[in-house]
Amino acid sequence: MGIRKVILIVAVVYILYFNHVISFGEEIVTQERDYMNLELSFIDKDLDGENETEIQINRSTKEISIGDNIIDYTGYLSNILYEDLTKDGSLEIIIAVKDEGTSSYLSYKIYDIKNIEDIRVIFERNNIYKGILEIHEGKIIEKTPIYLEEDSNAVPSQYKISEYIYSLEEEGFIIDIESFKNIEELEKEQPEKDYYIYYENPDRSEIEALIEEVAMERAIPPIILKSIAYTESNLRQFKNGKPLVSFDGISYGIMQVTPSIHREYDEYKLKYDIRYNIEAGADILLSKWGYAFRSKPLIPQIGDGDPRIMENWYFAIWAYNGWSECNNPNMIPYEHKTWVQNKAYQNKVLDYAESEFGQQITKIDKNDLPETGLPDKYEMFATPQPYHICELNTYKYGDIVINMTKYGLSLRNDDWEKIDALSPRVGMMVVNGPALHNGYIRYKVSPIDENGELSTGWVAMNWIKSMRDSDFNGNGKTDRYDVEEIDKHRNDTSTEDMIRFDMNYDEMIDYYDVLLVDKKYEISSAYEDYEVFPTKTGVSYRKDWIIKFNQELDSKTVNNENIYIKNRENGEAFTSFVELLNDNKTVKIHHPSKGYTTGNTYLIVITKNVKAYNQKELVQPVIMEFVVD
Repeated sequence: MGIRKVILIVAVVYILYFNHVISFGEEIVTQERDYMNLELSFIDKDLDGENETEIQINRSTKEISIGDNIIDYTGYLSNILYEDLTKDGSLEIIIAVKDEGTSSYLSYKIYDIKNIEDIRVIFERNNIYKGILEIHEGKIIEKTPIYLEEDSNAVPSQYKISEYIYSLEEEGFIIDIESFKNIEELEKEQPEKDYYIYYENPDRSEIEALIEEVAMERAIPPIILKSIAYTESNLRQFKNGKPLVSFDGISYGIMQVTPSIHREYDEYKLKYDIRYNIEAGADILLSKWGYAFRSKPLIPQIGDGDPRIMENWYFAIWAYNGWSECNNPNMIPYEHKTWVQNKAYQNKVLDYAESEFGQQITKIDKNDLPETGLPDKYEMFATPQPYHICELNTYKYGDIVINMTKYGLSLRNDDWEKIDALSPRVGMMVVNGPALHNGYIRYKVSPIDENGELSTGWVAMNWIKSMRDSDFNGNGKTDRYDVEEIDKHRNDTSTEDMIRFDMNYDEMIDYYDVLLVDKKYEISSAYEDYEVFPTKTGVSYRKDWIIKFNQELDSKTVNNENIYIKNRENGEAFTSFVELLNDNKTVKIHHPSKGYTTGNTYLIVITKNVKAYNQKELVQPVIMEFVVD
């Protein structure tokens, strides 16, 4: 927090607003929310009964103006306090800030503002892990946690109280009293609130299932999210019937989300809605993951950035707690103000992955990390070996998925340039994928709208979800009955109907839901008369297909009009060479001269026009899908 001079003229008292949202790069559209940004007030600096000193706080530029002076700060402004700590008849100003991350480091400085022309720092303390700052009867009171190995990040076993007073002899602040207490004593000191309900945590299996569900929806390996939740809260949303609150009183629930920093989240829901808290934690972790893939990265990238490889999440997990040197394994044990950290946060998370959830995840070798400080954010780290893959949700051609973002989902062309933004709750038909690009698994989709005006393009899978099941009569497919059934329930509002017929999760049953089911019926019935063979995956781009029949064929009917391969995405058929081999029962389909395109899905189609030597037709035409690896 530095000081510099400015010329400042303020004629009126005013408040402006600033915006703060979690950033996911350019993968989703974010709406800027307004929060109080510029505050202007006056204080009685000289304690003479007149509020003559102007204080202006600009949270957007992170500046505090006192007269013609500007004090810069970093992090998030936690508190500004005023007190005559030096007993000289003039107020001092205490500015406290917190770092981002669940470590929520406290730093504060005390400024002597008696001489407005010569504001100076007279005391400061920095990097206090989850520190609490209070001013009481002219004393500075610090409360700092002391963790044991088995403690969750939210609740330490003990805490230390340090009381500082100003000494005229020393001309500075000295420790007056130090004491230690168990955490239960701190909880007793907290003011009682009206809790009319005793909240209980669900069974662990239920909590784990909920985390797994959210993780899969966000395309995060569930083990990673569960292990972070265990580290932060021991998988608890509540403690002693009340919302679980961090030691420093600013973070809530199972994922220890801090609404004063992540202001887009509702504080009440973070306290009481378990799924909402988990979703917020997942979003924050995803934003940390995205730090590595910015044009100006904030953390290093690991490997090719494939999120299915759990080892690639090492630095994102580190950043969830705070991108701090205390989590550099080469600096462990790390001495905080009141306790010694014996394990890096991300290593603790990965150890819990194995001990609590049975999943080994290989850590970055500490020999590859700097001896002190933080890794170079531009460095590319190799994926630790052996690596472990998590199978995330997959979609196939014809699946209908829904855009689950709040404000919009970026649509990209084949060159990965952003071409559009899809509105929330729009349905999309999957036509290709998956493909990995810049840290995200992506699918090519064709948006579903009445006018067909939306472009086909690629979207990140972290914010899409399968449409609700449209097989209402349980016959294994979407048919005309299902279209008619949902049409009967348009505008219904019962909870039961919403769960069944609200296909795009927008809390209404309307014409668009009918349109989605009709589209699914169209897809399902496209090859209704065909015998469909199981899909083949991992196919070589130069694959030649051998097809055997049980009777000799009429050679005149073996051609690339009756037997052909087409691109499933655009329906384009290849003019491949189709050859009847010497036994007259075997057909060979040669690959195109340039081969198939890796990642694309194709269809082998055999029509009823292929006839046996005795002119008998096939009982059914045949179709088979294959995916080129």
